[in-house]
Amino acid sequence: MTGETPGFTDFMAELTAEFRRDLPGYDAALAAAWADAAGGDDPAGGLARLRAQVHRLAGQGLTFGYPEISARAESLERALIAARPVERLADDVAELRRAIALALENQGDGPAVH
Repeated sequence: MTGETPGFTDFMAELTAEFRRDLPGYDAALAAAWADAAGGDDPAGGLARLRAQVHRLAGQGLTFGYPEISARAESLERALIAARPVERLADDVAELRRAIALALENQGDGPAVH
C-alpha cells in the first residue's frame, strides 16, 4: 500500500495477526449460533448471534485479506436478511466454515491479499 506510514502498516499487521488468532473463536461462535438457530434451545437468539457473527466476518475478512471468508459471510448474511428458512441455510453455513478452516490451515501463509 503506497503512501502509508510505517506506524499504520505495523498497526494493520497487528490487527491482521489478531484476526488470524481469533479465527478459531469466530468459528466456534458461528457453530454455536448455528446449532441454536437450527433447532437448539434458542432458535431466535441463535439466528441473531449468527447474523452478528456473519456480519463481523464479512467486514473483517475483506479488511484483513481473507476475501473468501468475506464472500461466504456476505452470501450468508444476504440469505439471513432475506429471511431464508433455517433449513435452507445449512450449505451457506458449511461453506463459510470451510473458508475459515482453509484460512486456518494456511495460517503460516498469511492473508491472501494485502
